Amino acid sequence: MKLKRAPLHVFDKRLKSISAVQRIAEDIDRLEVSSADLKKHYLHQSYIIYLVASWQIFIEYLASDCFDEIMSFRDTWPFRDKLKSDFDKARKRFNTPNTGNIDALIEAATGKKKIIDKCKWPNFSNEKVKNRLSQILSIRHEVAHKTKSVKRLSTDINWNHAKFLYNCACVLNNVLTDYIKEITGTSPFVTVEIKYKDIC
Repeated sequence: MKLKRAPLHVFDKRLKSISAVQRIAEDIDRLEVSSADLKKHYLHQSYIIYLVASWQIFIEYLASDCFDEIMSFRDTWPFRDKLKSDFDKARKRFNTPNTGNIDALIEAATGKKKIIDKCKWPNFSNEKVKNRLSQILSIRHEVAHKTKSVKRLSTDINWNHAKFLYNCACVLNNVLTDYIKEITGTSPFVTVEIKYKDIC
């Protein structure tokens, strides 16, 4: 039997894969390349597109796996078809991974309300988490629809955004693991430590 990988693990692999875009920008810094700043500018912007897409896929996988876990525990529940229909509709509406849409999708999948309110760690308040996530999505929107971000981007700034989203993914993973364990008695995923505690 092929074991299914946890959404957090898949997200981590995606982040490592798209880091190739960042590495190209670093290579340009080490070489004499014509129009180096312009090329790095577009690389930095394209990385944000990949990063937010990876974040969105993580949220979708997380919600789907949690939904499946709960439904497998309630295999004789009379409302299963209605819950599945409601969750399918929520997935179709999930086209931007912002705080409100994440809350709505996770609630449709698990019944857990306002999960983004749980997103915080030492020296990084929930308000700061919400503001940073909104900022990253705003940058993605500007790049995708205006081909230019008002916010300055760099290799270091992009690494920081990636670390921030990975921390958020760890928190969501842990909160939902504990929540589903309370319902089913089993842990769907392994809880993890916040990896990047020094990001600003």
